[in-house]
Parts: sequence; structure tokens; C-alpha cells
Amino acid sequence: MRKICININIFIFLLTSYACGNSLKAPSEEKAYNDTPFLQDYSIKYFSADPDISFLKIVADRNGYVQMLSSKGLMRLRDGQFIFPGTVVKDVQDKQTSDKKIAGIGLYRHQLVYVDDTAVLSNAWAGKLYSRHNMPEARIFAGGRDFAFLISDGKNLLLLKDSTVLLKSSIQDDMVQDIKFDEKRNRFWILGRESISSLDPVNLKIEKAFQGSDLTCFELFDGKLIAGTKNGY
Repeated sequence: MRKICININIFIFLLTSYACGNSLKAPSEEKAYNDTPFLQDYSIKYFSADPDISFLKIVADRNGYVQMLSSKGLMRLRDGQFIFPGTVVKDVQDKQTSDKKIAGIGLYRHQLVYVDDTAVLSNAWAGKLYSRHNMPEARIFAGGRDFAFLISDGKNLLLLKDSTVLLKSSIQDDMVQDIKFDEKRNRFWILGRESISSLDPVNLKIEKAFQGSDLTCFELFDGKLIAGTKNGY
């Protein structure tokens, strides 16, 4: 009986040793997983203390400075971190723009450019960009080659360069909503409510390129012009 117990103990010991040996070898047979670092997307919220303010356009220059055109002037972001909301405050960092009645804001060569009731201007390029116009209600604009700008008050168009009017015209639509410049084709695109027109700054000719309805926005993407409507794009 004692001999049988000893044999059973020896068998259990051998079985346990075999199992432990297999468990020690198992990890070496598994493929190692290489952890690859990646950027995690996140958002930061910003709140305005003014409930009556409305935002018209938001742009960011090449340095990442974010500026907003609102119903109450130029605004900027203050503070704000991940899980820590920031605030939207009036932008008074530059007196040249904060004292003016800025009606439009945009980017030209990745720099902030503005239009008011007198001129197209910018703080970049040592303040050399100050192209005067005679369109008091100008609020929409886009920059072309060699600092030529096409501006509009929503009805009329003015092609301007160095305070010189190259063209004064309009489109066969009841309203100009936006203007984009196509660098590849050297052409301005003009968005109306029912059409999209183009302006060739060389021969100064405006042509209707697209007829539609309920157009709301448009953008140049991968060499194509994509227009948005109330029913899709």
C-alpha cells in the first residue's frame, strides 16, 4: 500500500513538472506585440460670456493664432486646455485692427488679412498691405496672385491691386456669398445663391460656370470645386 502511494506521488510530481515546463515555454512561442505610439484627438471648449454675440468667421494663421470675426468685432481665444474650458474675449492685442470697423477676415499666404470700409489691410509684411478701395460696405474678399484682391459688398465686385481698381462689375445673381481663389488656374470663383461664376484676372472676364439653386457654400478640394446646398453637396 505504501509503495503504491509513493508511486502516485512520484507520478503527480512528474506531471506537475511537465506542466510547469510547458507553461514556461509558452510565452516564448507567442508573437510579441509592438506598441506603436499615436496622436490622440481631443477637443477644447471655449465659451463666451456674451449670450448675444454671433460668430461670422474663424481663421488661423501659420503660427496657429486663432482669430474670430463676430457681430461685436474681432475676438480671440484665452486659456483653455484639455478638460479645462477656455473663454472667448475681445481681441485688442493690435491697436491697428482693434480700432477699425473690420467687416471681413481671411487668409492670404497663411497670414491674417482684413477688409474694412476703407481698405484691404494686414499686420503682416511689415504693414505694407494697405490697398484702398471705394466700396464702404465691402465684407467678402479673396486674394489672388501678386497681392490682387477681389472684394464684394454682397452685390458688386471690385478687383483691386495697390489701391488701383482693375475691374468693377457684378454677377447675374441676386447676392454674392463667398469668393475663393484657385491658384492652380489663376481664377477667382464667386458663389451666388443660384450660380457659381468665375473671374479671369488676366482678361478681366466674368463667366457663369454653374447654375443651381439654394447654394450655401463652396470650397476648392483636390482640384475640384465642391458646392454645398440645403439638400447636400
